[in-house]
Parts: sequence; structure tokens; C-alpha cells
Amino acid sequence: MKTIWKINPLFLLFLLIPLLGNACQPVNLEPPLNRKTPLFEYATDYDRRQAAVSAARQLVAQRVQGTVDDVLILSVEPYKWNDICLGFPAPDEICPDDQINGFLIMLSANGQLFEAHTDSDGINVRFSVSAASFESPQEKAILLLARQLNISPTEILVQSIEPVQWPDSCLGIGGSGSCLTVITPGFRIILEARGQRFEYHSNSDGSLLYGGISPAEMPSNNSSDPLSEYLTLSMQRSYFTSTMVEQLLISSDYSTVISNNEGLQKSDIQLTPSEIEQLANWKANFADSTFTIREDNAQWQATVHLYGQGEEALPDFGQEILLNFVLEIYAREANPDTK
Repeated sequence: MKTIWKINPLFLLFLLIPLLGNACQPVNLEPPLNRKTPLFEYATDYDRRQAAVSAARQLVAQRVQGTVDDVLILSVEPYKWNDICLGFPAPDEICPDDQINGFLIMLSANGQLFEAHTDSDGINVRFSVSAASFESPQEKAILLLARQLNISPTEILVQSIEPVQWPDSCLGIGGSGSCLTVITPGFRIILEARGQRFEYHSNSDGSLLYGGISPAEMPSNNSSDPLSEYLTLSMQRSYFTSTMVEQLLISSDYSTVISNNEGLQKSDIQLTPSEIEQLANWKANFADSTFTIREDNAQWQATVHLYGQGEEALPDFGQEILLNFVLEIYAREANPDTK
């Protein structure tokens, strides 16, 4: 005997009412910023998240004295804060306990990581600089080439960095046949080392990096010309109280480049005749030398490499003279208005 089920039409209407109600809400569908950003959002939630992200980018841009285009959003996730200070109280600020809905946003700018805490509307925004440093696509390309050539990053010159909209997921470098046809924002980075140029293609945060030098082209440990054929001197100074890193590189023709990880980049600096004469004497008389000197007040330390072609060992007092010589050039070119 068969059992026949009858469905009450009122029951069907009861099931459909919630669906009809949700269909009346405007929605936004967009690719997620990361796995924690929902693919489906109501328009009001989307607007609030965008307002919070925009406010955070503005504050970070002001901090690094740049524009919002210099600030990259790494991740955004909803978060519930336990006080009205959003976990980042100002000095001597009283922060009553409260449950505040908002966002935890990670950003990067000028080689630094920033952690921003916001409320749900982006009105209350607080941020701090993360203790970790962030490697830009440029820095990642330099480090990769340095490992491939087995040289110091300070011996690599940055020729150009160009924003590019790559036509596929392989960043314009095909070959595997598995590239997705999707516009991928990123950079074309041209580096120079040992008299050669190397081109890298990256996405916007450097997590994808293609090009440069292939394994077949990598020099063996026993080959290649000495770097003294291309370089005269390099210097890198790092500070213990900040993330600042300063670099100076002088090529074999005494063309000089200075840079730091906060955006300074000056190339084709011309040394004076007396400076060139002094460097030529050091290079001709002293052997290849690398040394590190720590500043007396422990504020910084600097590593200098003299690509010498002579036979004499560089004495300790000569190290200090050479370091002071390099630091004076850097200070003069980094701060031309300072006398």
C-alpha cells in the first residue's frame, strides 16, 4: 500500500518567506582580498569595510609621507575588539571595556608592515608599525639575484621599476602552458650586476617573481671575472633603533649610487677629482677587504667592501678612514642642503 504525502501550500510559503526577504537586500560579489574576506557581502557591509580600509590607507600614507597608492593592502578580516581603544591605547589613555566590531587590517608601505585596528565604520582607526619588516618586490628581486650570483645585495644596482598590468598569471613569461588569462598587476624590475642587466617580473606584493637568471646561466663557483673589474666600493649601514638601511655603491668608473629602504634613490652621482684619486689609490694598493664597524654609541653598524686589486692588507686605522670617507659622501648626497 503506497503512502501519499500531501504538502500544505502554507508550509511552502513559510519556507519561501526568508528567501524572499534576503533577495530584497542588495549584495556585492567581488574577488576576496584574502581567504578571510567573504565572497558574499551585503552592500552595507561592503561599504563599511571599504571605508575602514580607505581610512587605514590614508593614515599609513601620512605616516610614510606618501600617497595611498604607495600603500598595499595585505589582508582584511572582521574582528571584535575588547575595549574602545581597539587594542592600541595611546599613552596614558583610559580604555573602558566594550565589545567593538571592526576590522584587523595588515598593510605595507616603504618596506614596512603596518597593523591597523578599526571600528566597523572606519571612524576610529589606530595602527602600529609591525616589528617584522616587509620585503618589497624590488628587495625580493635583489635578494634572489644576489643568491644566484653569490654576491652581496649591495653590489646590485636598480636600473628601473615599472608598474605593469601583466596579461596572465605567469606575468608575461610563458612556457608551462598552464597560465591563466587574467590581468595581474605587478612590476617590471631591471637590475644590473657585474656589468649585466637582469629583468624580473613580479606581482604586486612580490609573492610571484619570474625571470632574472636561469639555472643554466648561473656562473659556477670557479668561473667569472673578479668583481673588482666592475666595482670599487660598497657600503651598507643598518640602525639598531629603526628599520632604516642605507646603501652606497661605487662602480669601477666611479659612478656612485646611494639609496635607502624608505624611498631614497640617487644614481649617476659624480665624485670630485680628489675623491676619485683617493679611491683609485686605495683600490690599487690594498687587497680585497670587507669589514664591519659598530658606532661608539651603538646606534648603527656599517659594513664596507673595498674591491681592492693590491697586495697590502687594509689596516684597522685605514678602515675607519675609509668608512668616514664613505659616510661623508652619503651624507652630502642624501642631504644636499645640509652644510
